[in-house]
Amino acid sequence: MKKLVLKTIGITLAGIIALGVILFGIFALFSPKTIANVADKMGNYSVSVSFYEKNYNKTESLEDLYGLIVKLDAENDGARTAKYCKIMFKPENSGKVAVFMNKKDSELDQSAVKTKEYVYAKYAIGLASQNTLSKTNECMQVCFNYITADGYTINNPLTMLVSGYASKMEKELLQATLTYISQEESKGLYSNLDSSETSRLIKDKNAIKEIIETK
Repeated sequence: MKKLVLKTIGITLAGIIALGVILFGIFALFSPKTIANVADKMGNYSVSVSFYEKNYNKTESLEDLYGLIVKLDAENDGARTAKYCKIMFKPENSGKVAVFMNKKDSELDQSAVKTKEYVYAKYAIGLASQNTLSKTNECMQVCFNYITADGYTINNPLTMLVSGYASKMEKELLQATLTYISQEESKGLYSNLDSSETSRLIKDKNAIKEIIETK
C-alpha cells in the first residue's frame, strides 16, 4: 500500500513537472516577454534580459527594441546596448523611429531627457565602455552625428558621456575624445552652435581635461 502511494505521488509530481516544462516552452516560444517579466520579478536578470532579447527578435517592434535597450543599460551591458541602439538608428528606420520618439516624448515631462537624447547617449556610452580606441572614436562619431543634426542640446550624448561615464575611461581614450573634438572644431563646428551651445561644449571639454588630470 505504501509503495502504491509513493508511486502515485511520484507519477503526480512527474506530471506536474512535465506540464511545467511544456508551459514554459510554450510561453518561451510564443510569449517570451511573459517569461522576461516573471524573471524580472524573481530577480533573475540574466534570464530576463535573454527573454527581452528573444521578444524583440520575435516582434521587431520599436517599443520592444526600446524596452530592450533600457533593460540592457540597466544591466550595464554596454556592448549589447550599443548593438541595439545601432539598430534603432538604421537609415531605413528613420521615419518610423522619428514618429515613435515623438510619441514617447509626448508622454514625458518637458524637462526630461528626450528619447532621442537618451538612446544616442546610451549608444555612445555603450561604445565607450568597450575601452578601445576604435570604439572610442566610433562613440565620438555617434555623438557628433547627433550634434550635427540636433545641435549641442542640454542633454546631448557628449554631455551625457562626460557627466555619466567619462570618469571611468582610460586616460589615453579621454585624450582621444579631445582630439576628436579638436578635429570637429577645425571643420567649423562653432559656426553651427549658438552662444549657449558653445558654452556647454567648452564646459564639457574642460571637464574632460580635469578628469584626465586625475588619472
